[in-house]
Amino acid sequence: MEAWREAIMVAARDEIGQKEVPTGSNWGGKIPTYLKSVGITTPAPWCFTGDTEILTEDGFVRFDKLQICTKVAQVDPQTLGLSIAIPIAYIRRPYKGQLVALNSKSVHLRCDPDHQFYGRWHITRRRSLKRSWPVLEKHQAGMLATGEAHDLSIPVPHSASVDAPVSDRDLTLLGAFICDGFLRDRPRCRPRISIQVSKQKKIDCLRKLHPRLVYRAKRTYGPRTRVPLTTFEFDVPPNLLEWFSSDKEKVLSPGFIWSLSMRQARILLDAVARFDGYTRVPPAFTITQSSKARIDAFHHLCVMAGYTAQTTAPRVRGEFGSLAYGLSCAPAKRSTFLLSRNASFVEADTYLYCVTVPSGLIVIRSAPYGRALMAGNCAAFVYWIFDQVLADSNPLPQTGYTPLIHRWAKKEKRVIAPPRAQPADIVLFHFPSLRRVGHVGIVGIVQSSIRKVTTIEGNTNTEGAREGHIVARKVRPLSDRMIFVSTRP
Repeated sequence: MEAWREAIMVAARDEIGQKEVPTGSNWGGKIPTYLKSVGITTPAPWCFTGDTEILTEDGFVRFDKLQICTKVAQVDPQTLGLSIAIPIAYIRRPYKGQLVALNSKSVHLRCDPDHQFYGRWHITRRRSLKRSWPVLEKHQAGMLATGEAHDLSIPVPHSASVDAPVSDRDLTLLGAFICDGFLRDRPRCRPRISIQVSKQKKIDCLRKLHPRLVYRAKRTYGPRTRVPLTTFEFDVPPNLLEWFSSDKEKVLSPGFIWSLSMRQARILLDAVARFDGYTRVPPAFTITQSSKARIDAFHHLCVMAGYTAQTTAPRVRGEFGSLAYGLSCAPAKRSTFLLSRNASFVEADTYLYCVTVPSGLIVIRSAPYGRALMAGNCAAFVYWIFDQVLADSNPLPQTGYTPLIHRWAKKEKRVIAPPRAQPADIVLFHFPSLRRVGHVGIVGIVQSSIRKVTTIEGNTNTEGAREGHIVARKVRPLSDRMIFVSTRP
């Protein structure tokens, strides 16, 4: 066996671990030794500081508080559609040296200089992302800080879900209820949603929803101000309480937000903006709330709607000094800009964090306030193994998205027949349900006589599924759904 093949197999065998990662464990304190099996201690680049937040199945969560086995959001590099995925690897590593600091009104991030953002360089100052331009290109953050590059525009992802079983009327009613409504309990009767408004545009909107009951009243604000209020009552939509994670604060549940399509997310956001937002330059709007959790849920909703949005620092309002949290949304903008003049190098001695997802793209946000950005994640298991051994001569594409590996193999004419496969080659697994390849492993031994192949795979489990939390050795029967790829440098 050639030396480089043997070195790759040794490195892959060292990562094999049959121990599952316990749900609920986090990155704080001492790292258990078996966590190396999911890549948590791998020295991969392109990581963020712990105060950066990542979009997960539970909304935005700080990297240093992210629990192992938490599903995170990934972005399809072709359609920019959002979905939920189990990370292939969790990265936490000490770092001492220079970091790129991106500081502007909407972005406050610190990342490794080799971190890759995905977007389009702007040679001119024209602030528009043309549809004919390539959707994604890899650009290092260090190029912004050194002045080697121009401004970078990053496209905005959106929901890839189909319509949830919720009517458009109920979504509009939900937005009005969150802003100006409350649940009215009646003895021996079904509860109703009661909404009190004073502005005519809100009254006109609620009349179109066919309320059950309407009546007028007057409410006094101070010694001289009397504001006429119109109260609308509606029947409670089915499963209303299941749409909230906190009934008292009326915070939308992350699971409900993930179930909405892009169209439904926009309907709900438009209702919230109509009842509790204000507009300076249409169609942009700003929402102000007293609950930070509610604003974070609205920010998640903006990401699902494909809108550019950012949370703002709280302001003190009222005579009692209560805090007001804001969310600024620009529906017309389809990209986020990183300006070279806002990037600089800073010295740091800290821990860096990241995750690996199959598509290679995640959604991050500077904590606690800032704009959501689409960014690249760290190298996948197979690429990382080859990168440790072959370094600059690594032939594999730098991605964790298996269809891109398949496309590269066909373009470079590296697809080979099973009998020609050798140790340290890779095998791609085609899934008819996905209509594409969806898993990859490193070839150990191909036994053509008994139609068996031994592989070492990341992101799997003891049953050999394509999604899991361990690196394991598998013996699989040879199948027409396996695509073998030569990895000779």
